[in-house]
Amino acid sequence: QVEVAGDDDAQHAADVEDVDAVPDAQRIRDLADESAQGAAAAEDARDDVRNAPERDASVEEGFDRHFVGRVERGRQPRLHRPHDEQIAVFGQFEFDLTETVTVALGARWYDIDDDYKGATTTVNVTNRLAALGDGSLAALQSYFGAGEGQAIFDAIQSGQLDVSNLDGSGVLNQSDTIMKASLDWRASDNVLVFANYAQGFRPPVTNRVGAGLSNVQTGPFEGFRVPVSSATDDLDNFELGFKADLLDNTLRLNATGYYSEIKNLQTSRFDPTNISFLWFADNVGDAEIRGIDGDFIWAASDQFTLSGAFSILDTEITRLNDELQGISAPVGSELPFAADFSANLRARYEFDINSIGDLNGLTGYLTGVIAYTGESVAGVKMDAYVAEDTLQRVYQVSGSGLEIRREADAFLGAAQGTDLINETGVPGGRFVQGGYTIANMAFGVTMDKWSAELFIDNVTDESGAVYVDTQNFTPKVVTNRPRTVGLRLSYDF
Repeated sequence: QVEVAGDDDAQHAADVEDVDAVPDAQRIRDLADESAQGAAAAEDARDDVRNAPERDASVEEGFDRHFVGRVERGRQPRLHRPHDEQIAVFGQFEFDLTETVTVALGARWYDIDDDYKGATTTVNVTNRLAALGDGSLAALQSYFGAGEGQAIFDAIQSGQLDVSNLDGSGVLNQSDTIMKASLDWRASDNVLVFANYAQGFRPPVTNRVGAGLSNVQTGPFEGFRVPVSSATDDLDNFELGFKADLLDNTLRLNATGYYSEIKNLQTSRFDPTNISFLWFADNVGDAEIRGIDGDFIWAASDQFTLSGAFSILDTEITRLNDELQGISAPVGSELPFAADFSANLRARYEFDINSIGDLNGLTGYLTGVIAYTGESVAGVKMDAYVAEDTLQRVYQVSGSGLEIRREADAFLGAAQGTDLINETGVPGGRFVQGGYTIANMAFGVTMDKWSAELFIDNVTDESGAVYVDTQNFTPKVVTNRPRTVGLRLSYDF
């Protein structure tokens, strides 16, 4: 995520994928130890988060947070302490149908409380969420006032605002059961074929600005209010693959094809033009991911080893909420940061060194790595043309030099009256992160417990766009590290 310094909602959404940071593929973690024939367990996990003004900043548990800035008379200090507590029970059972076929079934039940307490200089979050959790007209009018309280009450009664998972103290609770199943076939002593199905989720998130009326009240935003919370999103993942040891066990080959379906994709959103100048979490739509992953390692000789991996992806946005139409990339577009093809290849050659000075019995090695990352698009929001125009006007430059993929004739997220340089209207598009190739080399020597290595990372000094965002209203590009030459020394105690 990219967060605004001092914005408590951004930090509270730390476990939520940013709308501009959807991962390449959603994968499932095993529910229990697959090596066991049967397993069961329970856990009680608690996570205290104390907001900090910097991105990815954190404060260790038990470390009191001090007030930041001036606290004026009659105003609440900036203090938020989201507290997540999860109780889970999970288990797995495996059964051998035959000597070569094994089936496994697993399940995980969880119960999550998201407790968001505190206040800012403008909002008492504790009382706001308690009023929404109570849901009565009296409680809502007591906190929000007569008119706004009545409007929020009507929105709850009509189903526009969902507060069913909030209790009277404002604590968000959600529980569910997720399942997994697998089928393994040992086709031979060296080949395993498997099929897996698993479900996944991300925890719910409470919004400080929940129930707030959007800035714009026309078109798809007519009557729109910020959701009180985002529910867990649901992932169904199907896999089919194999693992094989071939060529007298000198070649190991693994490959997996998978299909992932995401329902109610959970993201953090920032839309100051239409909704609010504060971050909030939301469930924005659905997506599908199809892919093939593969890797291999080949011991060509006692001295030479070759290994590599590849990933092929086909991603698609399959549904968007109404208020995102014309703002986010349309249905049928690819997910961001998901390159169609990526691969790497690594070679290592080892050789004996009789001696270096008084040192004897050394082993030397040479390694080379080449990695390719394919082209992808940045973000879901189609604001590239607006961000490029802002860059030109603010910094008086000709442009960023980034390619833009045009995906709509009109971008509805721009402020009314926006006029772009050298453009008719305000088209919608996303920045393209071009493909790039990185090469690394190293020469090393090992003996007993110590080793030394001279390395060159990014030999050709390639500059590739690892991440592009427009959160500061202009394009920001994060690149890979430049050519780096160094020496590593290590000793194994």
